[in-house]
Amino acid sequence: MSLASPGLTRIPYAFARSQRVLLMSVDAGRAEVWIEPGTRPSALAELTRIVALRLHPVRKTVAEFNAALAQSYSGSGGTAAAVAEEVEPAREAVFGFAV
Repeated sequence: MSLASPGLTRIPYAFARSQRVLLMSVDAGRAEVWIEPGTRPSALAELTRIVALRLHPVRKTVAEFNAALAQSYSGSGGTAAAVAEEVEPAREAVFGFAV
């Protein structure tokens, strides 16, 4: 399953945080993704599979990455419904079915 769509602007927070990848922009079939020194190549491979776009990784320091991650997801409200909306697609992408 792919999460790619014309309106895709964000990946689930749990995936971004645990895999240390942050989708910054999508343009013309290419996604700019911020990574940090701890990002594993397997995380980029999984993100490519999920978003079905060519990735352009941009290496950032841990501090820059953490600040951008916090700012990118600060507007989600933190409500249980908002968290569930971000977690469920990630589970389906990982397991291949809703759990």
